[in-house]
Amino acid sequence: TQVCTLRILEDEDSLKWAIANLALQIFCKAGGQPWKVRATAERSLIIGISQSHKSRLVNDQVHIDKYFAFSVLTDSSGLFQQIQVLGDSSDHSTYVAGLRDNLKRVLEANAGVFNRVVIHTSFKLKHEEMDAIRKTTSEVAKATDRSKCRFAVIKVNHKSRFFGVNRSVNSLVPYEATKMRLGPHEYLIWFEGIYPDKPNVTKAFPGPTHLQFL
Repeated sequence: TQVCTLRILEDEDSLKWAIANLALQIFCKAGGQPWKVRATAERSLIIGISQSHKSRLVNDQVHIDKYFAFSVLTDSSGLFQQIQVLGDSSDHSTYVAGLRDNLKRVLEANAGVFNRVVIHTSFKLKHEEMDAIRKTTSEVAKATDRSKCRFAVIKVNHKSRFFGVNRSVNSLVPYEATKMRLGPHEYLIWFEGIYPDKPNVTKAFPGPTHLQFL
């Protein structure tokens, strides 16, 4: 869906700044491909998985009425491939079973098309969901020739307890694209920050993104 508030449309100054984004979104939704990045030699598929459960509060306790998980598939050039529902049920065990079955079908269908399949999981996912994703990916990986396709599961957390400073500049703000290794399978990446040729700070930058290879 595309949403534009009446306040934006009625204000000529606001509309002139928004019109380009509105036109771009209409173009994309009509099937256009505005841009893409130059991909590596290997064809890679990125599967972003998250959930949106319907819950209600009863006597200070959270009750989930419906479990829902979905995935968004893009290739390594940034082009959208498809949206896939992975789990949809009011029963938790049925939901997890459906998540595993649907994810397995997605992985098996793309293993022969792409050289790499990388699953980005949201920090919102529960332990049962993460275990289902890990086990399913491991099963498909074992049944797939590594020379044809490799798999990875990465947990992405935009909010974490970590922060960092850049001691080479007065502002202490890290450079954009800074990477820091925390351990064998954990990294921090600053997707926003200052540039070496533009060290001045003009806005507040968010903290690092925490990546964990599962």
